[in-house]
Amino acid sequence: MDWTRRQGHILTGDGRLEQLYRDFDEEELPHYHLSKGRSWQIFEQWQASPATRSTSACVAGVWSRPLFVGGWEHSDASQETVYNLQTPSVFLDMRVPCGVEFPGARGLRDLSLEQLRLYARRHAFAGITRVQSIDGAPVATRHHAVDWNFVGRMRPRPNKWRIEARQQRPRCDVWKEWGFARDEHGQHIYMERWERVKGGTGPYLALRRRPEASGGGRDAFLIVCGDHFGYVEDRAAAARGDWGRYASLVEVVDAAVKRGDRGAAEAYLDLKACHGMRREGGAWVIDYSLQPWLVGTTLLHSSDLELSSGGKEFKWNGAIWAVLECTFTAEQLQCLTGRGHVAARL
Repeated sequence: MDWTRRQGHILTGDGRLEQLYRDFDEEELPHYHLSKGRSWQIFEQWQASPATRSTSACVAGVWSRPLFVGGWEHSDASQETVYNLQTPSVFLDMRVPCGVEFPGARGLRDLSLEQLRLYARRHAFAGITRVQSIDGAPVATRHHAVDWNFVGRMRPRPNKWRIEARQQRPRCDVWKEWGFARDEHGQHIYMERWERVKGGTGPYLALRRRPEASGGGRDAFLIVCGDHFGYVEDRAAAARGDWGRYASLVEVVDAAVKRGDRGAAEAYLDLKACHGMRREGGAWVIDYSLQPWLVGTTLLHSSDLELSSGGKEFKWNGAIWAVLECTFTAEQLQCLTGRGHVAARL
């Protein structure tokens, strides 16, 4: 039950982040555009113009996190499993504590009220990463579009960090994320070390489901990094009965359980996120998920994806998906959709 608290403790340097980090623009806040209901418009504007497009190609790939340290505490890969998928500008980040399993469960309905509280203590979020140069160093700011922990109140400080990439050839396979805020001694408030997962390179594809096709107001992203994929689907807009009343998902679920409102707890927990691999034969098989009962199942088959609008959109699962970013060649896209010489792997 303590995992979420410890993650927040490390991230904020034992609760000092707001005190130390006061000089920022409101539009840098991770939930600013999401809370205004305009993440689609602003993301499209950024991507459409070379003048506003900002890529994080230096850290594109699929990453694990062997170390997270700050506020005199740390966590590592023995305590949580992390998959961070990053195309040059779109990200999907999933973090689940180790050892938290629900044997025999096939869905939220099979969990007890106390297990729903435990299940709430994990995380996934997705959106756009923008990178700028500050004092000669690359600095990333993430803008969230889907967020497990966003329940109506904006995070009070930007998700902003400096990138320190280890100089390697032919590519960087290890890098450090240094929290942008510093203490009175000039030390970064936290640090995360990232290591590339085997096969976690390009080419890259980032899709976002068109809002007019999202049933129940559910935003969704599908990201491909080489043989890896990540998928996230937001909770339904109708689930937001206590929207803005609480500061975090954990608070919402704990309050719902306390008053015996199982329906509210399940509605807020109905956000899906997973990682998997594209297999020979075209199956996209889930190997890790917020929902452990999905592990080993198939998200889709390559032939389910259909290119349309001259390569600007895909059709899948009865919806239109906009191409936010793509570094696949035309021939590779044919293979990706099961219509080329190699149906699954490139």
